[in-house]
Amino acid sequence: MTEKTLKISAQLERKLAWHKGQSVRHVVCELEAPGMEREENEQEARINLALVLDNSGSMSGQPLQAAKDTAMAVAELLGPEDMLSLVTFATETEVILHHEQMDSAGKDRARQLISRIQTRGSTNLSGGWFEGAKILSEVMESGEEYVHHLILLSDGRANEGLLDVDKLCEHVSEMRELGMSTSCVGFSDNYEMKWLEKMAEAGGGRLHDAEQPEEIAEVLLGELGEVRQTVLEDVRVAIQGAEGVSIELLERYGTMSKPNGLEVILGSLISEAKRKLVFVVTLPSGEVGSEIPLVIQAQYKAA
Repeated sequence: MTEKTLKISAQLERKLAWHKGQSVRHVVCELEAPGMEREENEQEARINLALVLDNSGSMSGQPLQAAKDTAMAVAELLGPEDMLSLVTFATETEVILHHEQMDSAGKDRARQLISRIQTRGSTNLSGGWFEGAKILSEVMESGEEYVHHLILLSDGRANEGLLDVDKLCEHVSEMRELGMSTSCVGFSDNYEMKWLEKMAEAGGGRLHDAEQPEEIAEVLLGELGEVRQTVLEDVRVAIQGAEGVSIELLERYGTMSKPNGLEVILGSLISEAKRKLVFVVTLPSGEVGSEIPLVIQAQYKAA
């Protein structure tokens, strides 16, 4: 893959501020990831995928069957070089497929194990996600060349384990920083959107509504195709001003406070992805004619 660089630009809405302070200005920062150019004999990126499937009592009946059908369809659509793990969660979590290559034998095994899943107990959603993330991290730490993605299949009605969705999303965001993305698929007519939406957002993935299993599987495969095109990882943008400057971010990305500034954690970017960040900058007082510098920098790793 030909190496390219991240494009970044920033623009201030107005360049003048009141000398007595508390002027509010907006800085618009735009980023564009490089395109992916594969060498002639370069192989397509392999996927290390974990499906985390809710088989708690609230998924009984049609929702569980739809989730199982979706899991089977995703397994069928993966390539022989891709790796699949499958975790179910209710009161307890259970790993029923562990780092299985999706060749014909692996797909047969996946079909058999998925077909046996039955509902049981309460909903330890956080436990399921943690177990899936743990399994993916084993491959991440091995140094093997995969892109890492977790898909949560659930109605989102957590009632055991970590029940603070914002706390859970901190962990989801941390794994996103390390190169593991999370997407969610909501099952049942009235699934808990707040949990699944926040987790997908924190994980750099998407939230999907499950209607037809074959259809949602193709949508998920399209998303995985994008995951294969990841070109940059651990993308961060830092903005810093002079003493007394206060900076906030309008978008809902993970952030870290810095002296007179802020660092935004964007995670991974796929080929030619574009992001826009809007910073709200509150300026201090100063002498008439003086300048207040604002510095914006980006850092990232090539995928």
